[in-house]
Amino acid sequence: MEITAVRDLTFTYNNASSPALKDISLSVGRGELVLVCGPSGCGKSTLLRCLKPVLAPKGERSGEILFAGSPAEQLDERRQAEAIGFVSQDPERMIVTDKVWHELAFSLESLGASKSVIRRRTAEMSAFFGLDDLFCSDTATLSGGQKQLLALASAMTTRPELLILDEPTSQLDPISAGKLFDAVKKINRELGTTVIISEHRLEEVFPIADRVVFMREGRIVCDQRPQEPDLSKLDSTALQSLPVPVRIWNGLGGEGSCPLDVSSGREMLAGMLDKEKEYSVPLRSFEVKKEIAVEISKLRFRYRKESSDVLNGLELAVGKGEFFGILGGNGVGKSTLLSVIAGQKKPYCGKLSVNGRALVLPQEPSSLFCRDKLIDDLSEMTSDRELISEVIGLCRLKGLEGRHPFDLSGGELQRAALAKLLLARPDILLLDEPTKGTDQLFKIQLAELIKALCDRGMTVIAVSHDVEFCASYCDRCSMLFSGELLGTASPQEFFTGNLFYTTSAARMTKNLISNAVTADDVLTALGRSIPPTENILPTDKLYKKSETSNGSVKKKKLSKLRLFARIASLAMLAVSAAGCMELIPALKDKKLLPYIMLTVSVIFAAFSFSDGKTAPHTKSKRKKPTVKSVICSLSAAVLIPFTVYAGSAFLNTGKYLFVSLLVMLEAGVAFLFIYEGRRPGTRELVTVAVFTAAAVAGRLAFYMLPQFKPVLAVVVISGAAFGSQTGFLVGSLSMLMSNFMFGQGPWTPWQMFSMGLVGLISGILFGHGIIPKRREIIALFGFFSAVVIYGGIVNPSTLFIMHNEINAGTLAAVYSAGLPLDIIHGAASLGFLYVLAPSVLKKLDRLKAKYDFFE
Repeated sequence: MEITAVRDLTFTYNNASSPALKDISLSVGRGELVLVCGPSGCGKSTLLRCLKPVLAPKGERSGEILFAGSPAEQLDERRQAEAIGFVSQDPERMIVTDKVWHELAFSLESLGASKSVIRRRTAEMSAFFGLDDLFCSDTATLSGGQKQLLALASAMTTRPELLILDEPTSQLDPISAGKLFDAVKKINRELGTTVIISEHRLEEVFPIADRVVFMREGRIVCDQRPQEPDLSKLDSTALQSLPVPVRIWNGLGGEGSCPLDVSSGREMLAGMLDKEKEYSVPLRSFEVKKEIAVEISKLRFRYRKESSDVLNGLELAVGKGEFFGILGGNGVGKSTLLSVIAGQKKPYCGKLSVNGRALVLPQEPSSLFCRDKLIDDLSEMTSDRELISEVIGLCRLKGLEGRHPFDLSGGELQRAALAKLLLARPDILLLDEPTKGTDQLFKIQLAELIKALCDRGMTVIAVSHDVEFCASYCDRCSMLFSGELLGTASPQEFFTGNLFYTTSAARMTKNLISNAVTADDVLTALGRSIPPTENILPTDKLYKKSETSNGSVKKKKLSKLRLFARIASLAMLAVSAAGCMELIPALKDKKLLPYIMLTVSVIFAAFSFSDGKTAPHTKSKRKKPTVKSVICSLSAAVLIPFTVYAGSAFLNTGKYLFVSLLVMLEAGVAFLFIYEGRRPGTRELVTVAVFTAAAVAGRLAFYMLPQFKPVLAVVVISGAAFGSQTGFLVGSLSMLMSNFMFGQGPWTPWQMFSMGLVGLISGILFGHGIIPKRREIIALFGFFSAVVIYGGIVNPSTLFIMHNEINAGTLAAVYSAGLPLDIIHGAASLGFLYVLAPSVLKKLDRLKAKYDFFE
């Protein structure tokens, strides 16, 4: 019986020119373990995410996805959380709490499990995955591999029927990866949990899979049992990615039973080798050059004074033009060592000599990107368009230039990060897991590129769990253990001397073929020819250091001028703010002058701190307001003002209490039925909560400056980005929640309504495209909203609260009395919106396009 099925699925991302998935049909039975493999960017992650609707990417989709015989879209979120577990290739995006034990318990807490059930299941998962020693640790202190194990353990606490794993071993060392696959096999075989896994590292998972699905360019090209492979359907790239025993079997003619693991591979070789003959591979030696690029002596580093050393008397010498590989278990300090060499962390003892500029490719490459398009990020490194085009070709990024970096797959993002570093043309390139999430073809191309760079004098140091890559291409390898580098030697000497931390080929050929550490070594020793690979090598332009151009000098001069303008604007702000608080005697008698000075200084500061140009926005499509938005608008614009008027005209005593209650009910009840009635999704509720929290935090951060707050700016942005309903909610909730710190009272409903009205009008004007989202227009709207809308409602509310007579004279008096503070409020809102609105709205527009939610 099938647990999930995909029928004729075609999927295209929003704003994408071609489909990511094309006519996919796949059926998975209960209890099966299905391996999905293929080159980076072929659609593996997209397909897996489509199987869990709450994680499915947004775009145009056709076809059908079933779970347990019913359409997957009909599953409620609770059922999805319980029945479908998902572990992504990036555990950083999955871990949401600060402690390991809390992360294990988080899913069960969210589902409302009892305390006893939570304690029992978290203890069980902790023991099963070997997390006992880390149970009370901070999640921020875990290594990448430990976070991946934690993510898998957390997914299993709900006892899912279907477990989806998206490259779970991308950050694990070989021993930890083996343990994880053993756990996955046990989960599948003993518990009957269906497992669908995508993976580039096939050595361990290929033998335990019931079926293997090969994908290429968004299509399924092959779906078969691994025990009976039909390799004729696979191209050269797919053949290169197969496990070493399968590749050797295919290279030897593909006759007889196909070996899937090292044990059966040894039996195959032992049965075909001549016992009277010795087989060996010539040793490849490497001599370190006299010119040293990185030299470390007796280096020690620790994160905290009271903690133990991560690097303990470490010694290292890497010659210029060398490709040096560092291996080791999770959490031993490999990434820390690269950070020390790059100068990002400082050791407390020892000698470190770095000859040249060193740049590091981090384990989380997303940290290198800050633009909305990949091409913009790459263009930051150099203005040479030919060089950018060359590096894009070298890193296989053609066609991805216009994509947002965060929308790329794991392998594509890894290649993009490498491209950005190459454009900087460093002397020393430090790579932290460079092959993570990449396919075999790119590994070969990356190795050829590194070799070409090293031949021209660049030094490359890589830390990696990919023993096959290090064995095939590094000049020397070493193992980091207990803070020291041990066993530094050539790859053949290093890996043939290890029992566990070695390659599949070395284990297969132990005592059969000497010095063989790769599949190509085995085939060479047996007299088989190795087909050459075609690679695109870099031109000399990549190695030439760029000289400072006149344009960069001009930019530096402009930056000095802008720095002076910023200092001057901050000084003006300080003087005017002090004048408003009557701290400057000369300005005490000048009632309006300090406020005028503050308004001018805020505008001046906004221009000096901005980028000097209006960032381009995608023009909003003119949408017809929904019926719900019209009802909300009528409620706010008609019913509430009428209530205020009726209260002032017909009620004589205690009017503020009753009228305030009516205002709050009228503002809240309509939204309660409308907003909750359409069942907003989790992403939408979280976004509303985040904006509300940002507004509250902004009000608290600027509490010492009267009315100089970013709250209104946050509300305007939320309405402009997500529509009138969201704008009203963020505005009203911001005032309600922040008043728990500033003091609740009869003024709270008035503040809630007025700030909510600002968000609602912002949503109608900007969210529906009536007014374009230009920087100047949004900033002026913020000033107008603070002075006219918020001040025009909150200031007169004083008459209700104080039981005063309401007429034109008293209204004018209370409004004019609060006008100076309203001007400060408006000036602050103008400044915050002028600086923040363009960049924030860009990112929020992308969020809407990617996840397709809100009005």
